[in-house]
Amino acid sequence: QYRRTARLSVMFERKQKQLMFGFRQKHSKSLVEIETCPVLVPALSVLIVPLRSLIASLKIKRDIGHIELFAVESGHICLLRIMKPLHEKDSDKLAEFAQQYNLSIYLQTDPDTVVKLDNETADSHYRLPSQDLTLQFTPGNFIQVNPEVNEAMVKQALNWLELGKDERVLDLFCGGGNFSLAMAQQCASVTGVEGVDEMVRQAQANAKANDLDNCQF
Repeated sequence: QYRRTARLSVMFERKQKQLMFGFRQKHSKSLVEIETCPVLVPALSVLIVPLRSLIASLKIKRDIGHIELFAVESGHICLLRIMKPLHEKDSDKLAEFAQQYNLSIYLQTDPDTVVKLDNETADSHYRLPSQDLTLQFTPGNFIQVNPEVNEAMVKQALNWLELGKDERVLDLFCGGGNFSLAMAQQCASVTGVEGVDEMVRQAQANAKANDLDNCQF
């Protein structure tokens, strides 16, 4: 019950006209259907069965590639990877489901495009409490899956580095600034390097939101 993210695959068997929802079988394209997941936080695990029923009722069920779930400080999030435009009735069903289960729903229409189902949904974020940092992220992009271990890793990195006020840090594969911002609190400057454009923009926005002006990404 430690994992705050999961990706679940969706497959519609055309011959049997049956929706399958679960994890990929090892070394196979087949799916293993599940009803619970013992490593997921309980709030996400209990969504698996109702989500399967919801997806099976959608007109677009044949065109959903996968679903990602997140449990973070901003709330619980469900991201749907869809291959075709959403039907209006499907949109209504998703909105009703989101309200019933207190979820924020996002739609990923292509690998680089993620939009909110409801524009009034608050931006997604998680916290690093010991550093008093709040980091926004776009659902679908990487965040550490275990919040307690993430906190411990940041603390350990800071302990090992023993940063001085005049030191400069290069953070390679910096993501949205998970380590960079914590280090920037203790040193002269941090330069973060990341290969995903969207995460570079997130890191820049996170530095600004946390009043850190000694970072560049």
